[in-house]
Amino acid sequence: MSLAKMHTTTHSDTVGQEYSITNRIPAKQRGAILVSFTAGLILFFNIGWTAWAIHRSWPAPSQGGILTLYTGSCYKVKSMDLWLHLTINIISTHILSL
Repeated sequence: MSLAKMHTTTHSDTVGQEYSITNRIPAKQRGAILVSFTAGLILFFNIGWTAWAIHRSWPAPSQGGILTLYTGSCYKVKSMDLWLHLTINIISTHILSL
């Protein structure tokens, strides 16, 4: 028995043919579902991020369309910048891998 066969749940239908749960949905449809889910998740993340940024800087006037999200220590700004760009790169890599 192959290793892949051991980890796949199989069922027998009335005709006696075996099929796995993962084979019920064609690979192209599974890929389309995964891409759609990822795109929706990214859209939700972007809308949330934008709403948070607008809420955080709402009382302050914008200067040429630029809002200040945080004023404080350079160390904290650099750390926030690092994590934000790391998150963007992880999401971009995930999208490209699909």
